[in-house]
Amino acid sequence: GHENLTVSMLRGEHGRQAAELDRLVRWLRNGPDTDVVHVSNALLLGIAARIKSETGVSVVCSLQDEDTWINSMPDVHSSLVWRAIADKVGCVDAFVTVSEDYAQRIQRFLEVPRDKMHVVYPGVEIGDRKCAPVKCDPPTIGYLSRMSRCLGLDTLIDTFVKLKREEQFRGLRLKVAGGHAGDDLPFIEEAKRTIASAGFDRDVEFGLPFDQETRLKMLATLDIMSVPVLGDAAFGLFIMDALASGVPVVQPRRGAFPEIVESSGGGILYDPDATDALELALRELLDDPDKARKLGRRGQQRVLERFTTRAMAERVMPVYERAAFPRKDDHA
Repeated sequence: GHENLTVSMLRGEHGRQAAELDRLVRWLRNGPDTDVVHVSNALLLGIAARIKSETGVSVVCSLQDEDTWINSMPDVHSSLVWRAIADKVGCVDAFVTVSEDYAQRIQRFLEVPRDKMHVVYPGVEIGDRKCAPVKCDPPTIGYLSRMSRCLGLDTLIDTFVKLKREEQFRGLRLKVAGGHAGDDLPFIEEAKRTIASAGFDRDVEFGLPFDQETRLKMLATLDIMSVPVLGDAAFGLFIMDALASGVPVVQPRRGAFPEIVESSGGGILYDPDATDALELALRELLDDPDKARKLGRRGQQRVLERFTTRAMAERVMPVYERAAFPRKDDHA
């Protein structure tokens, strides 16, 4: 199962990937000069010890959503995986995580020295995007993520149906774009039936492709974007994608969303535990297009300043430099 494979990856040279790790170490020895190897997530830290001991190259590791993946395993397996990762922390020169919220949350599972933890917000490509003209006539709500119950798509659909039944929102539309996993398929069929039985299937574009061109075209038609995630997300790049096109967001006050929405100034937060809170938050912007436009413009400006791929590169480079060429006082 996936649990055994995860433990095997973390065992490094003692796991099933030993031959591939040998190839990687040989390449680092004989290939171009390398100062840093950046491991994409903590589940791959089985490679860290050999890389450091046999090549002298520094290791940087990204942290994002490991808890979601590991804690979904049976307890016996999740405990093994957390212990295996904890054993590798000392082999890592620096950790990069996607939000202050996740930096604090991961400390519940891994004792990472705080001076080794660096927050680098993910960035989006801006390209030649222009600010979407928020119009709310007729209004269009968008959803841009995996089409899953755990990401709150059913909550958004139910709220859409409820709003749509009111006279003032008869023209309301919903556009859903995103991929799916195999176990999402029954939910997707159920969601389509919910929309059809309410008589609103002509007002919903469901399952639009997730490619960049489709997303940009879709975002240019939205007034609001909302992905009412049920768990504690570590970041939420879909927020930056929406704001980069000037589309304000409505998100639950949980996980990293408060940090991201408040930093960007491009949306509003609601209490996910309060009855009808999502509906009231959506109404706030649907009833006030001027406020929606203002939030969208402010969010886009902040994204240009703080959340582009260039800004991400500028924040991660000092992490690499310090990992590869530590100062004498780093471990004082």
